[in-house]
Amino acid sequence: MKSMRKRNLWMIAVLISIFLLLPVALFVVEGGTEEAPEIQDAVGDTEDNFKDITKVWVESEDLSQFTVVYQVAGSPKEWERGSLLSGNITTFNYEFYFSFNNTNYSATAVVSVAFNLFGVQDIVLASGELREVYYVEGTDNVANESYLYSLSVSWDQSRTSLVFQIPKDMIGDPREGEAITHLWAAVWNDDQNPYDEQRNLSDAVDFACTYSAPGEDYIFTGGYEYVYEMRFTTDKTNLTVSAGESLSVPITVIFNTTSEENVSATFSAVVTGVGSATLEPDNATFNGSSTLQITLTFTAPNTVTNLSVTMVTITGEMEFVENGVTGHKDAEPLYLNITVEPAKKEEHPTSSGILDKIIGFFKSPVGMGITLAVILVLIGVAFLVRSGKRYEMEMMGPGGAGLPPYPPGQPPAQPYQVFSLPEEKEEKKGGE
Repeated sequence: MKSMRKRNLWMIAVLISIFLLLPVALFVVEGGTEEAPEIQDAVGDTEDNFKDITKVWVESEDLSQFTVVYQVAGSPKEWERGSLLSGNITTFNYEFYFSFNNTNYSATAVVSVAFNLFGVQDIVLASGELREVYYVEGTDNVANESYLYSLSVSWDQSRTSLVFQIPKDMIGDPREGEAITHLWAAVWNDDQNPYDEQRNLSDAVDFACTYSAPGEDYIFTGGYEYVYEMRFTTDKTNLTVSAGESLSVPITVIFNTTSEENVSATFSAVVTGVGSATLEPDNATFNGSSTLQITLTFTAPNTVTNLSVTMVTITGEMEFVENGVTGHKDAEPLYLNITVEPAKKEEHPTSSGILDKIIGFFKSPVGMGITLAVILVLIGVAFLVRSGKRYEMEMMGPGGAGLPPYPPGQPPAQPYQVFSLPEEKEEKKGGE
C-alpha cells in the first residue's frame, strides 16, 4: 500500500514538472525574431512613446541585404514622407549601431517632428543613412559620425517600427558565418546633439544597450535561395618531406548545388611556415553534383637545417548569381601538416673519431688478444736477437777477429796479439 502511494506521488510530481516546463518549451525561439530580439529595452523609460525604444532585431536577409526592425512603444499617427504642416520642428535620429570587420556603423532614420500647443502635429520620415561611427576611446560615448550612403527605411504602423534595408556590400559583404557585433540603439535630438559632434549617452533621449554592454550578435546565414556546397578530402593530412625536395598530394573536390545555373569555383593553397605550394588546376565550373581531382605540389626549401612543421591550408570560393545578384560562398578549409626534415649529410669521421674507434677496438676482447699476441711476438724476437749476438761474439773470440776462444778454464798469461803478414810478391819469369 505504501509503495503504491509513493509511486502515485512520483507520478504527480512528474506531471506537475511537465506542466510547469511546457510553456517554457513552447516559447523557446531562435534569436533574430520579435520574440527574441538582439536588442531589448524597458517600456516607458522616456516621456514620448514614439521616442521610446522597445526592441530591435535582424528580421531576415537575402543574398544582397539584411532587414532590421527598430520598434518603438507607439506613435500618435502615421509617419509620412513629405513636408511638415506647421509648428516647431525638431529633428530626431533613430540609430541602430553595429560593428563589422573592425569598422563601426550606424543605420540612421532621420525623423522630423512638428510640435504645436496640442502636441505632435506631424511626423515625417525624412531619410535613411548609413554612417561610420567613431567612439571616444575607453567610453561608450560617440565622438562623431560621418555619412557614408543613403539607406532605404520605411515606417510600419502595425508594428510601430522603422524598417531598415541594409545592403551587405556597403559594410564589406559579410559572408555566411560572419557576424555583426556591438549591437545597440539610441534616439538623439539632432538639433541639440548633431551627429558630427560628440554625443554622450547621458544626452540621449533614449538608448538600449551600449557599445561595451551590447545586445546579441547577429550571425549571417548567407541568405541563399539555393544550396551551394564544396569540400575537400584527401587520404593523408600529415606528411613528411626532406629539405630541397617536392611532395605531390592528390585532393578530391566534392561539389553540390541545387541551382540550375553554373557555379564557378577557385582554389588556393596558403602556406604557414617554410616552403611553397601550388594547386593544379586552381579553378573549375560545376553544376549539380560532381567531383574533381586536383593536385597539391609542395616544395621544401633546401636551406632548412632544423626539423620544421609547415601548415598548408586549402581554401575554396564559389561564385554564383541569384536573381541578378552575384554571391560568394567559401568552402570548408582543408588543413595539411607537412614536416620538413633537414637534408641528410654524408658523414666524414674526424681524427678524434678515428682515435676513439682505435681505442675502442683495443679495449675489445679481440683487440686485447691481438695486442697480447703482438707483445709475445716482440718479446720472442728480442730474445732471439739477443741470443744471436751472444753466439756471434763467442765465435769471434776475445779479439773480435775470428781467433779461437780462450781454452776453457785456462786464460793465457798474455793476451793474443794480432800481426799483419806482408804480402808475397810473385816472381817474374823469363828474366822479366
